Amino acid sequence: MVAAAERALPAIVRLELDRGIVGSGVIFRGDGHVLTSASLVDGATWLRAVLADGRELPARVVGADPDTDTAVVKVDGGTFPAATMGTAGDLEVGQRAVAVGAGLFGGGGPAVTVGVVSALHRSVKARSGPRTMHDMLQIDAALAPGASGGALLDGGGSLIGITTSAVAGGGGPARAGFAVPIDVARPVADRLMASGRMADVWIGIQGHDLDDVTAATMDLDGGAVVADVKGGSPAERGGMAESDVIVSVDGRPVVSMGQVVVALRLCEPGTAVTLGVMRQHQRHTMTVTVTVAQRPADAEAPGRP
Repeated sequence: MVAAAERALPAIVRLELDRGIVGSGVIFRGDGHVLTSASLVDGATWLRAVLADGRELPARVVGADPDTDTAVVKVDGGTFPAATMGTAGDLEVGQRAVAVGAGLFGGGGPAVTVGVVSALHRSVKARSGPRTMHDMLQIDAALAPGASGGALLDGGGSLIGITTSAVAGGGGPARAGFAVPIDVARPVADRLMASGRMADVWIGIQGHDLDDVTAATMDLDGGAVVADVKGGSPAERGGMAESDVIVSVDGRPVVSMGQVVVALRLCEPGTAVTLGVMRQHQRHTMTVTVTVAQRPADAEAPGRP
């Protein structure tokens, strides 16, 4: 675990903001683009990055997405050491994970928390507002002060998530840390760098996770149950029905409604998405094609697809 932290340390930056706020970030591109927490940089009017080698450089927010608590910050000044990209797609509960941040106080070295992955695909309430954060990783150790926006690493030192303190106290055990999977944060970052924002998209369904007992009877690892299809919505036009169980989005398996929400949010309005669906009382998967739309003003709150 020490080697994993040391491998990532050159890419960890300390972010200093106005109002005395301190947090962390991870350089994920050698040109100085940094992944961090949207809740950390929200409303910042002044931002400075302190690198592992001691350099202090001005920085600016490129874009932020509160729904995934992902933000991109740009640091200018040459070429920088970037973190090694990993994946959270093959994580298992019980696997060791290391959270590395810059620490609350300058000169004190990195803030390192070691634990195990205690849950996958968690949906948890955000600390502020009605927002729910979906498809989160949970580890069994609380983050150190100032570590929000830092790196969650696997045992080899590859980046598998961006840590966050934006989760409300009721989102899990008292000694729990949360992170946005890198498989979510990286495509969000690419979109933010391209356009500075994420589109608020919608297909017009509400639903919940498939329970374990029903999943076992359907020979599924999980899925997302459609509880309601709004009349005239893209989902209705595509042929979706209540009680459908969504098991994949564009060929990628999903085991929770949170995963469906996140996958759809990575689409632009007008994108045709193929959903793998198991219909009630059937034992085979069919495909439904739905065209993602911009969320109407009178649609259900964000966080629902």
